[in-house]
Amino acid sequence: MDLPDWAQNHILTVDQAARYLTEEGQQRLWTVVWTNGVFDIIHRAHVEFLRDAKRLGDILVVGVNNDESTRRIKGPGRPINCAMDRAMVLLAIKGVDLVVLFNEDEPAEPIRRLRPDIVVKGSSSHYDLPNTPEWPVVQSYGGRMLEIQVIDGYSTTAIIDRARMLL
Repeated sequence: MDLPDWAQNHILTVDQAARYLTEEGQQRLWTVVWTNGVFDIIHRAHVEFLRDAKRLGDILVVGVNNDESTRRIKGPGRPINCAMDRAMVLLAIKGVDLVVLFNEDEPAEPIRRLRPDIVVKGSSSHYDLPNTPEWPVVQSYGGRMLEIQVIDGYSTTAIIDRARMLL
């Protein structure tokens, strides 16, 4: 798929992002923040979470599960929107600098490759961060892992369920 000019060089594979962050020197000059998710149907809680994550650093990299990993995580019928469409919507949100598509169910490997300074998890309930798959990877290179509370009452699954009830 051809990307519009505004999206080129901002929607990347893990390999491309690793090259970009090292070749451009971004990782040495600025604080790189990583977060990730499926982001199937973008809603208010996503937008506010991403803006909060951006405030933690200079470059916000949003990892997006590709279509195959989304199906494995969310089940049949998902994703609603394909990975490239989800990436383009995310990139249009103020503060999102790069979108990285990845195939793994958990983001430990992309994080290991990109080595962001800060990894952010968003939740409406408390994470036990040391027991997440990302924790040992982030600790191995001296990064930090933080949690940002998201607005309660927003869920892509709930939105899909409400829409189905209307049919």
